[in-house]
Amino acid sequence: MLDQAGEVLEAPAAKEPEAAPAPLSPVWNTALADLIARESAAPLAAAIKEVLRDVAIEWGAVPDDLLRAWDRRIRLSGRLREAGQASLRGAAPGQERAEQALRFILEVARLLGPEIRTRAQALLEALPESEQRRRLEAAAAEPPPELDDALDESVGKLIALVARSA
Repeated sequence: MLDQAGEVLEAPAAKEPEAAPAPLSPVWNTALADLIARESAAPLAAAIKEVLRDVAIEWGAVPDDLLRAWDRRIRLSGRLREAGQASLRGAAPGQERAEQALRFILEVARLLGPEIRTRAQALLEALPESEQRRRLEAAAAEPPPELDDALDESVGKLIALVARSA
């Protein structure tokens, strides 16, 4: 709806096509765990990996948002997937497409990051104090990952999968 001056008063909500949810390959969970853990406090890393081992991630309809979370499942908007595929199709095969795939994967990781970190914190809070302390000490004892390790095996596999899907 527009007013007499042409200003938008009300806009209909964007409709997302109804389609059956499509689960993401397990390689997504592994790579997303590695990426989210790298951008999080070290004591959360192991808990982030635990959370993503136990949650199903899928593409599907998410009205008015990009993600919806339930206890054991997270749905990413199909619109996000379509936008990612469009950007991949616009990239030349080879390195350009791989770089675009990495950008898309990082966007998904950053979108999921807050939800996954919140779940990881809750997982740690539910542990006995002695186990919390043990995990904190173990995380402090681990050396920080080298910059060259940023694209480890799981992320490399996911880049290849995403780049091929364009």
